[in-house]
Amino acid sequence: MSAVASETLALTPQAIAKYIEEHRAKETVNNLYRDNDSRRWDFVTRKIGSGDPRWLSIAKLIAEGTDASTSEGLVVSLAVALPKNPKGVLQLIGTTSFLSYETVCNAPFIEPTPTYLKNYLRKTRQVLKNLKDTAVEEQRVKCLSQIIK
Repeated sequence: MSAVASETLALTPQAIAKYIEEHRAKETVNNLYRDNDSRRWDFVTRKIGSGDPRWLSIAKLIAEGTDASTSEGLVVSLAVALPKNPKGVLQLIGTTSFLSYETVCNAPFIEPTPTYLKNYLRKTRQVLKNLKDTAVEEQRVKCLSQIIK
């Protein structure tokens, strides 16, 4: 195990951003998800799912360091954040190839209950319909189209 991988990374947006700056996104993801223990990664994705702008900025920084599994978790957390902070999430779409309308705005949940999915789609549709911000209007329209599908 490398010295970098063995460092304990504080789970705050500031500490994670600094770690990414010093060690790059891939090493940061490896630090958060190591030894088949996903608890630290899960904590970060739950925080991203809160829609908090500080954590959404971490999503953007960390995205390039993800692999198939961690990319999927990141997409799901952004989908969870979408109705909570639509502008913040819409601004991230297209920043990497896997953060697309087809992934984030497509309710990418793994085996959601029918009730959860119905409520999520209803709430997200309403939030996107009500969003009035010219900075993300094009993204809003494309995402809403995906949600309606």
